[in-house]
Amino acid sequence: MFTTESKIVKDYVLLIQNGLRTIDDVPDFQNLREVVMIALAKSYAESILAGRLTIDKVPDVGNLREIVRSILVG
Repeated sequence: MFTTESKIVKDYVLLIQNGLRTIDDVPDFQNLREVVMIALAKSYAESILAGRLTIDKVPDVGNLREIVRSILVG
């Protein structure tokens, strides 16, 4: 099982944030895609809280924006 601290998760987050991959490129293997989505959401939430990003700039894929909103209000 993968965690947000797993190297492969961090690598996919970096690749997605730099536009080199999309969430669809993450293999649907065990919980990898789900954990990458959570790690991305946390990263976007941190950027929003720091004023570097707004919610409308979060990619509208899957339920990513919904996860980001739940992190921000939770």
